[in-house]
Amino acid sequence: MHELLLRYVLHWPMSLYDTTPLGRVLNRFSKDVDTVDNTLPQLIRSFLAQFFAVMILMASFAGSLSFALGALTAAKEMHVLLLRYVL
Repeated sequence: MHELLLRYVLHWPMSLYDTTPLGRVLNRFSKDVDTVDNTLPQLIRSFLAQFFAVMILMASFAGSLSFALGALTAAKEMHVLLLRYVL
């Protein structure tokens, strides 16, 4: 990223260097470094936290669903046995 930006800045006409303060030129580089150093890790950390929260939620849902299916299967079997006994 810096190489492309440096190549772009180096190909500016000299008149632009005369009218543009050095701080503004350096600010282009420092903003990119700030984005890569601070913002990007925060976004990745937030994404991973949300991803694992969803995975844990899905796992707990699957666990409770399997328990409910087991209970429903047992209730169905008891119902069939009672129907055979009554009829």
